[in-house]
This record gives sequence, C-alpha cells and structure tokens, in this order.
Amino acid sequence: DNFNQILEAEDVITFGQSNCALLENGTVKCWGVNDFGQLGLGLSTVSVGGSTNSIGNNIAVTQLFNTANPANAGLLPIKLYGGISHACALFNNNKLKCWGNNTYGQLGFDDNIQVSGNKNGRVGDSFGEMGDNIPFVDLGTKDGTPGGPAVEIVDVQLGENHTCALLLVANVAPTHRMKCWGRNDFGQLGLGLATTQTRGKVPAQMGNGLPYVSFPSFYDSGLMITRQPTVHQIATGKNHSCVSVETADGKDQLYCWGKNTNGELSSGVDVGGN
Repeated sequence: DNFNQILEAEDVITFGQSNCALLENGTVKCWGVNDFGQLGLGLSTVSVGGSTNSIGNNIAVTQLFNTANPANAGLLPIKLYGGISHACALFNNNKLKCWGNNTYGQLGFDDNIQVSGNKNGRVGDSFGEMGDNIPFVDLGTKDGTPGGPAVEIVDVQLGENHTCALLLVANVAPTHRMKCWGRNDFGQLGLGLATTQTRGKVPAQMGNGLPYVSFPSFYDSGLMITRQPTVHQIATGKNHSCVSVETADGKDQLYCWGKNTNGELSSGVDVGGN
C-alpha cells in the first residue's frame, strides 16, 4: 500500500463556486464554497481549499453511503453532476443521490422528514445528513405501478434550482422520456401546469407521482399508434430546460421551456407553465 500514490480522477465537475472529483478508489472529494452543504462534508464549513492545509489528503471524503453497511457491499458512484449549489451522484446500481441546496426540492426528497434534524433546506452541512441518511431519488417504475421495475437513468442535468433526468422507460418506442423536479416558478420543469408549485419536497410528488415532460405526439406508422416521441438528449440552464426529441420523419426537434428573459427559449415568452 503506497500512501504517497496520487489518485487519478475518473470524473470531475465544476458547479457554481464548488468542485467535486470522483477518484479511482471510488471515493468522492469536493472543495470550494459550501454555503448550502454542496461539498457534502456534514459540516457547516463555509469553504474548503483556500489554504494549503485544506487540500490534498486534508480534503475530507464526501460520505455518500455507509461503507460498513453490508447492504452497500459493492456500491460505487460512477458519475457526478453539478448545478449551482447542489450536486448528484449516479451509482453502479443505477440509482441517484443528491445533496446541497434543497430549498425547492431539487434533491428529490423531503429533507424535513428523511434527513436527521434538517429544517433549513440544506443537506450536507450538518452532522448526520450524509451517508445512508440521504435516500436514493425515487423516479418511479417503467410500468407506473408500485413494485414494478425501476426506470433506468441515462443522463442527469442540474439547473440552478431544478434537476432533470433522461430515463429509459420501455423497450419499445418511446424508449426514453424525461422527468424534472425542483423549482418551477418559470415553468422550467415543463409540467404544463398553470402553477409555480415546486416538485420534490413532498414524497407523493416523486416516483410515479412525478409526471413525464410531454411533447407533441405523432403517428408512428410502424407501430400504427399515436405516441409520445423518444427523448434523445436533455440540457438545463439556470431557469430553463431543453431537449432533442425524435419526429415522424426521423429528424430531431429541439424544444426549450422555462425563463425567457434574455431570449434563451427563442420564443418571445416564458413557456412551460400552461
């Protein structure tokens, strides 16, 4: 065992004023600003990395699960995602955990109930909030029934206060669909509802209770049905979201919704709230 060996980073994210690295030994280390617990240290430290004694081996490991728990045997993070003040990790069991700012439910769970003692909309800045105390995000089942096979996560994108996931939901078209949760004051979740209600802070709003983002349906001549398009790619901005979806002629169509103050939707008005 060479304690002086430099570990290679297999994945690195920069989000807001913070950074995280997934190291070759399966651990995650984060540094930078920690005002919402986005470093996942379980400490209220304002920032990490501003002095020589707070880098290298002195950066604490972000505890995403309890390694001593037999139920976690073989569990490893494989991909990191960052927003502005919240972050997520995808694991090799195809499940997702998120931490940091949860003011609008962007972590996908009710921190007031499921994280010990948390009442401030932040997860990761206090003792007992990390590890197994962070639940996996419930994104529902493929057939929409309790106990059915879980949807498979293909990609995750984080905005400032919302989170979206590209999901494999079926073996026949549409094979991939999209769900978003968190802040919705500009319609950035694409729910098509005349409400700015956030999604993710109430357990019933996640899982099968969280609707897929819908797009214009088209007639599939091969399947001889009218159906939703398969989503090919997702992206999020600060307060808006975009996707690339299939069309009947085999070409991709781009859709964007949410805040449009600076023309980011190229539509002239905010879209997604109706």
